[in-house]
Order: sequence, then C-alpha cells, then structure tokens
Amino acid sequence: MGALPPHDTLRVVLRRTTEKTRRTVLLDRIARDIAALYRNGYHHKDCHLENVLLTHASEAMPATSEPELVWVDNDLRYSRSADRGRQRLDASLRQLAFTSRNFISTSEWHQFADRLSDYLSVTDLGRVLAATSVP
Repeated sequence: MGALPPHDTLRVVLRRTTEKTRRTVLLDRIARDIAALYRNGYHHKDCHLENVLLTHASEAMPATSEPELVWVDNDLRYSRSADRGRQRLDASLRQLAFTSRNFISTSEWHQFADRLSDYLSVTDLGRVLAATSVP
C-alpha cells in the first residue's frame, strides 16, 4: 500500500466547489464508479463521499477533464441474486443521499440518477437495478 498524495474528500470538494461543470464531471464519475460495482454484482458497504478522495494534483484540472478519484474503505460484498443486489443498491443510494443532502442539489441528484441508470444498463443485472432501484 503506497502513500497517497495530498487530497481532500469528495464531500469537502463538493461543499466548496460552485462551478457547475466541475460538479457535473465529479458526480458523473461517481455514478460511473458506483454503477461499475453494482452492475457486476458487488456492494460497497459504506458508500458515501467521505470515502472518495480527490488528489490536490487533480484539483488543478480543467473542469472538463477526467477527475482522478481514489476510493477508500472498500468493504465490498458480492450479491448472489438480483433481488439482494437491488436491496443493497437501495441501501447505498439512501446512505449516499442522506450523507450528501446538504451539498448536492435536487437537480444534481436527478442528473446523477440519470447517469447512474445509463452506466448500470450495460449488463443484464444493471438493467434490472436501473429499473427497480434508481429513483
């Protein structure tokens, strides 16, 4: 395990970032990362933005560049059934919404949900999860 460069949690970054394009890029990346886990049957047991880091080197990036995110506290579990995957995605989305309620707007949540559905829908399991779990 290597040392991390200087960083902030994504929660801190989103609390202080007002630039809309940058926020959209970051939330899109989170949607893509979460979808990659769940469409492949995995569950992140502590899914919130304090467990996502953005390095200071990445903070200087232009708003349209790909963010460099580092997920930490990765306690993953495999879901053997679509129903169990749905329950677990529901729980993760509730946790993510609750812990981010003061710094992610309703319109950003709608955009996040749309992107999450798009990213989930590339596998059979993901299509089921997108249809049943994403608001």
